[in-house]
Amino acid sequence: MSFVSIPALVGPMLGPVAGGLIVRYLHWRVIFFVNLPIGILGLVMVYLHLPDYREEKTPPLDLVGLILFGSGVALLSYVLEVFGEHTLSSGEILGLLVVSFALTLGYALHGRETGFPLLLRPAAHKFRSLGLRASRWRPRRKRVKKKPAD
Repeated sequence: MSFVSIPALVGPMLGPVAGGLIVRYLHWRVIFFVNLPIGILGLVMVYLHLPDYREEKTPPLDLVGLILFGSGVALLSYVLEVFGEHTLSSGEILGLLVVSFALTLGYALHGRETGFPLLLRPAAHKFRSLGLRASRWRPRRKRVKKKPAD
C-alpha cells in the first residue's frame, strides 16, 4: 500500500518547487521534458522492486460480457446526461433507460453462466456475516437494580 501512497504524497510537494525552479532559471518548455526521465525511472523502479503478480494461465476475455456490460453502463451514463439537459422527450429517455437496464440484466444473467465472467460473479460474494449480524442485533438495555423499599 505504501508503494502507491508515498509517491502520491511526495509528488504534490516536489512538483510546484521543481516547476518554479525550472520556470525561473530555464525556459518554460523544459517542464515537459521533466516527465520523461521521471517516467523512465518509475518504470525501472517498478521492474526492480515490485513483485510479479502475473498468473501462469490467464482466463479468456469474456467478450459477450464486455459488450453487454459496457454498452449498458455507457447507455445509462448517456441517459443520465441527456436527462439533465432536457434534449429528449420523457418517452425516449424512459425507452433508453429500459434498454440500459436490459443490457445490464443481460450481463447479470450471462455472468452466472460463463466460466470466466468479466466482473465478479453476480451474487457470488455475499456478505452473510454482515447480514446476520444486522438482522440479529438488538439494543441492549441496562438492568437497573431496584433498591429495596424502606
